[in-house]
Amino acid sequence: MEWFEELSNMDYFKHVCIFSLTVLLSIFLHMSSCKWVRVLAVSSTNSLSSLVLHLSGVAWASSVSIYNNELKEQIVTASVPLSLVGILFMLSNSVAVILLTLRHRGNHITLESERALPPASVISFSADIHKANLARVMKATSASKEMSIESDKDVKSKNHKKQVANSVISEMIKETISSMVELANNWNQSRLGELKYSANLFSVIKKDDLDFTKEEELREAVESSPFFLYVDSFESRTAHCDYLIISQQEYSTCNKKKLLKNGQMMVLPFSDSSTNLPKFHPNFEGAPQSLLTGQARYISDTKVLSEAFFKGTESTGHAEFLTKNYKAKIEQYYLKDDTLSLLSIPLFDSNNNYLAVLNIYSEQKNMLYSEDRAKAFYDFIRPHTQFVATLIEEQIKVASL
Repeated sequence: MEWFEELSNMDYFKHVCIFSLTVLLSIFLHMSSCKWVRVLAVSSTNSLSSLVLHLSGVAWASSVSIYNNELKEQIVTASVPLSLVGILFMLSNSVAVILLTLRHRGNHITLESERALPPASVISFSADIHKANLARVMKATSASKEMSIESDKDVKSKNHKKQVANSVISEMIKETISSMVELANNWNQSRLGELKYSANLFSVIKKDDLDFTKEEELREAVESSPFFLYVDSFESRTAHCDYLIISQQEYSTCNKKKLLKNGQMMVLPFSDSSTNLPKFHPNFEGAPQSLLTGQARYISDTKVLSEAFFKGTESTGHAEFLTKNYKAKIEQYYLKDDTLSLLSIPLFDSNNNYLAVLNIYSEQKNMLYSEDRAKAFYDFIRPHTQFVATLIEEQIKVASL
């Protein structure tokens, strides 16, 4: 087309192309998640890039000061072709824009990394808690060993000792979980201030090991739970899963004791990837997915959780079974629930079998600020979560004696 050919021959069109390419490249560098872009962005915050940025600024300022009229003719009006001065001027501007974009991105990445690091006060606090938790584990281990070697013929006396030991270990578990809630509060206090953080513990039990005829409360919790997809009968609820994830309300704790709420027992179905069931309940986000992946799961906003879950069921083959009633019950559950963000941490025994899930949660959205910071927090408290797992194992040993 004649008009396009005329336009493409104009220097002004070339200037627009250079400007557009600079803008597009800057947008790409600002938004790209490529590893090399992140490395380049961080490296651009060093002294060498500062020197380059300074020199490009000097070149730009010198060109404007000395060749002001020539630059107007070459760039603004495009009445004359670009000279070497004009090329250097445009090049220095492009370099400056790209470098400034990279430096901004690099500073943001560096800040994120620094935010992911625990403050010195939290490290010191964690060390003190670590000592206390280690002492609890050693005491619990000693108690279970004494019970195992004791040959008490008086059954009544032995049962009494088991009850005492169980009660002591239960208190240790709760104290250890409370210490992690305090760690969460200290971790974020400098950024968010004093907030309410809570925690609860879920046991993971094979459904075939449960006798529902003797567990009336558990049976009622299964029947009232909104997380079971197949609900034609009680048997259909329990038949289509391998495990039940059951909340243990006695271990619920909060850093603001006066605001601690006593909730009802909650039960979720769970099936692992090795299941041979012809059909099974979908594993919900949070506790079930943490067990399935073996990794902590951070949910920054629970209010959008149900929608994401329903979309995810399309890839698991459950979408056709999602009734309006099922969706409505789950949506209603999260609408009423005060929890806005949570971290689900899977706990395994010494043989790597499913043991429990620890939930740390808050009534604040994005309580750990970002995925990276949530991962850093999880890695930081892993020794403490292992203490909880060890204490639960010792409690099971005592109960089996």
